[in-house]
Amino acid sequence: MEEIQKLIKDIDLKSNGQFYNEDQVRTLGDKLNVQDIDTLGLICKTIADWCKVEENRVLVLKAKPDLLSPVCKILDQSCTQLDTLQNNQVFCLEQICRLIGNLTYEYDENRQIVLQYQTVFENLMQLLKQSKYKNLKKNSCATLANLASDNETIQLKFFKLGGVTALVEILVDKTLEDDIKLWAINGLNNLVDLEDVQSNVNTDDILKLFNQLKVSLAEDGWIENQFAKELVKLLSLLAANKPLQNRLLQTKGFLNSLFDLMENVGSQRNQIDEIDVEDEDFDAANNISVAPFTADLIQKLSENDQVREHFDQDSILEKMVNIIQTKPPVFTEVNKKNTLKVLDMTKVIRVITRTLAYASLNDNIIAKLIKHSNLFVGLFNSEECEQIVSAAMIIGNLAINQQNCNIILSSNILMIMAETMSKYPNHQPIQHLVLSALRNLTFPNINKNYLAPKELLEPIIANMVVPNQVIQFAAISVLKNFIVSNSDNYLRFKESGGLKPLFDLSNGRVKATIEEDDEPEEKKIEEITEETEKDGDDKKEKKEEKVKDMRVTYETTRILLRFLENIQLFKDDETTKNSIRNEIVRPIFTLLSASFPVLQLEGSKGLSLLLIDNQSTQLLNDNYGDNWFSVVMETLKVSFVPFQQQRQQQQQTTPSTPVQQQLSQQIQQNITFSTELQTNLLNLIYKFSLNETTRNELKGKGIIATLKELKNNQDATNNLKTQIQNILVQLTV
Repeated sequence: MEEIQKLIKDIDLKSNGQFYNEDQVRTLGDKLNVQDIDTLGLICKTIADWCKVEENRVLVLKAKPDLLSPVCKILDQSCTQLDTLQNNQVFCLEQICRLIGNLTYEYDENRQIVLQYQTVFENLMQLLKQSKYKNLKKNSCATLANLASDNETIQLKFFKLGGVTALVEILVDKTLEDDIKLWAINGLNNLVDLEDVQSNVNTDDILKLFNQLKVSLAEDGWIENQFAKELVKLLSLLAANKPLQNRLLQTKGFLNSLFDLMENVGSQRNQIDEIDVEDEDFDAANNISVAPFTADLIQKLSENDQVREHFDQDSILEKMVNIIQTKPPVFTEVNKKNTLKVLDMTKVIRVITRTLAYASLNDNIIAKLIKHSNLFVGLFNSEECEQIVSAAMIIGNLAINQQNCNIILSSNILMIMAETMSKYPNHQPIQHLVLSALRNLTFPNINKNYLAPKELLEPIIANMVVPNQVIQFAAISVLKNFIVSNSDNYLRFKESGGLKPLFDLSNGRVKATIEEDDEPEEKKIEEITEETEKDGDDKKEKKEEKVKDMRVTYETTRILLRFLENIQLFKDDETTKNSIRNEIVRPIFTLLSASFPVLQLEGSKGLSLLLIDNQSTQLLNDNYGDNWFSVVMETLKVSFVPFQQQRQQQQQTTPSTPVQQQLSQQIQQNITFSTELQTNLLNLIYKFSLNETTRNELKGKGIIATLKELKNNQDATNNLKTQIQNILVQLTV
């Protein structure tokens, strides 16, 4: 013993007591083979102390790779006689735990070495579960925490050995001190960091933790209760796991218990009166009760559509409604402490409002909430943007049928929403959710003949050019409802300055996102990945191009086609009429170039409508260029794809499955669209062929050879061949 003490002292003198070299580690590590338990305890303590410094932690097992062999042997022997250990043996075990824990603190390379010693984990579990030596229990908790940090293999290993349940038992043990419990919580946090562990945690363990939290809060309150705060952190982590959420909410009364925990916090908030809030150690940003954290946990549950049905309880819904309509207290004395109380309650109201917004996605809950529609409409007057967002979500969810919409519309909600959008023009969540609610409230079958006022149209038009595709789509969806509901809205939309944004959107002149560059639409190709593929020894670079989301462009083009269909509404306004005709050309060809037959068909209808009284190609040449002919011909060629797909499917001899049946139905639908598409385009070409100037222009573009190729296609129908033949005859006149 004295020899080792002298050796350690000499090493410390040479190393300045902080950084050690490989020779020093090996010199001391070689002494682990001695039999004296006191000496072993001292050596383990010394190396454990060294490993508190990162540089030493990295060095130790590199200098002495087999260091853990004698250590684990001692651990194996001692764990077979836990009930009869002497004090020096207990001390040695404590230091072994410290050694393994410090070696693996934030250093996964050493964790991988520990994994080679399988008995370490079983032995640590024994030390966790024993109740005779409290300091040893604490050290084993700390070792587990360090071992399990950021290492999935070790997390699963401890979980399978019952680590979660063992740590929970420590937390609920009234005889153990808080410092042991805090290390147990650290260990639990690291174990359940892995989603697979979270999903399989025993429900009873969670309920024990929850009950322990209630006990701790009742005894020590919240503000200075570090143990309760760590428990809440742990429960919040677990509450984010969806499989576990489902099992928890199947436990009778669990959701009600959460609400009770959140509501009964008066004494916790009043603790602030005993705190010096001006003290530099006091963080005013922290919650002064458990209520906001509990509200967050409840919200996480409501976000999961698999468990949302558990909120369909009259008592739960009534509690949420009562919380939302609760007014924070007004204190005669305005001071920091009273302000913190108000803020604590306000947070709860805000989070529970959002929770109810998610819960209102459930149809059964909607039926129970509609009677409170005035409460939700009133939230639009809130000074808190989060409350307005939640109100818009709830109103949009409630607007699922005629009866509900009539109730909501009776509160003048449309003009309230118009005022809200004008008040917060740059708050995108408000704009998006309000527009979505407006869409649900203004469907033509619900709000028939509605004449949109300028005050409502203007913020909708403004949102059409916001660089956010989701908001753009929501805005044009509302516009579509208006013009379908009442044809006078075409004129009102134009008078409110909406045509230019509509033209710009359909022609791709408005950014879809803030990050999008300013290049012309046809030049925008974003390279999103560049990956190297290995084929044998050859390496090939593969660049993938991200295709732009065209939903806004397609939908605005469809709306612009409605303007074209109803162009007579603009009567003698030739300027507007000509603008519509010129601006719609390029969007029409965007539809023809789309990948979906239904969109191609709409493009062909638009082209036919545009040129209904015109045998000239001048409008197309002026607004799209000579390339229009190539697009039309390519669209005709592509229109045969559904026919080819049907033929290939018929050749298959495999049994028909539901997926194949669905595919077959889709192919058949596409064939219907493509057949009509072919008819429309060929009718248009036939019309062009009747005009000598246009006929010569088409012949110069090689139309005769292209039509013959189409006619000889094996999927060409007799009607198609007849149409093509008629055009060929006309072209040769």
